[in-house]
Order: sequence, then C-alpha cells, then structure tokens
Amino acid sequence: MATRNGERLLTREDWTRAALRAIGEGGIAAVAVDRLATELGTTRGSFYWHFKNRQDLLVAALETWEKEGVTDVEAALAAVADPAQRLRAIFVTAFTHPAAADIEAALAARAADPLVAPALRRVTAARLRLLRRVFADLGYGERESDERARIFHVAYLGHCQARRGAPEVYADAAYAERLMEMLLGPAR
Repeated sequence: MATRNGERLLTREDWTRAALRAIGEGGIAAVAVDRLATELGTTRGSFYWHFKNRQDLLVAALETWEKEGVTDVEAALAAVADPAQRLRAIFVTAFTHPAAADIEAALAARAADPLVAPALRRVTAARLRLLRRVFADLGYGERESDERARIFHVAYLGHCQARRGAPEVYADAAYAERLMEMLLGPAR
C-alpha cells in the first residue's frame, strides 16, 4: 500500500469502487467528483491523478462492472462441471448480492445513455450466451435453452428493480429457490 507522509494514497481502483457504490446508491448522476472526494477523504487532485474527467471514471466503473459481472463469473463457473450446480451458482450470485442488484437497476434505468448502452448490450449478450450453454448442458434443446436464458435474465433484472422498492420482500431465499425450480421444470 502506497503512502505519503504516513497517509494512504488512493488508487484508481479506490475511485472506481466509490463510483460503483455511488451508481448503486443514486445512479449515474450520483457519480460526482467532489462528492466522491469527500467520501474518500481526499481532494479533487487525487481524482485527476487517476482520471482525465468524470467520463473517464464512468468508463472505468462500467469496465469493472462488466468484468465482475461477466468475466469473473464465467471464470468461476468454468470450474463447476455439473450444469445444475453451475446454474445454482449463477442463482446464488445473481440473487444474493444487493449492492450488485442496485448497480444493475441503476444502469438499466440509463439504458439509452450512450456511455451505458454499449456496456449493457455486451453484458446482456454475454450473460445470455452463458445461460444458454448452461441450459443446453442440462439437456434442453436450442430453442428451450434460449427461452429459459431470456426468462432467467428478465427475472434477474426484475428482481434488481423490485428489490430497490421492497428489499424485505425480495431478500427471501425461498423465493429464489422457487424461481430456480420453475426454470428447471420439464421442457415443453
């Protein structure tokens, strides 16, 4: 950990994490340099050491969100041989991380934003590919795998949005289990 005069120096990742928290709490508009500097206990100078401008920070935050929401998840799931356990791991990841759900809902609310839209499209496409593979590995046909993948993704996005308004209702693990049972029902 780098320090100056005994004080910890902030990293690019510290700023990026603060931006992601801000997005989860108040959307893209909440990513304000002065606000984040205050939260991090530093000055704007620290920000400009790591980023050219606010847009540069937003790009870094979106890249981190994409990496964690797709690349890291895919890497973790590669070690899970059983497709049913892989799907269960996806459910646990998707339905038990409130901060990630808040970020997801905030980004979805800005789906038309020229900075957010491409990241949302890439993440959606990657998640659907992953889910289609898992359902295909479970023995569903191509069409059924595609339908179930899209239903799962829509259920996740709905969950993210709904839990913002009523977190106590959507914190129930039994509801996620029931949703998984429904998606794993017999093929049509």
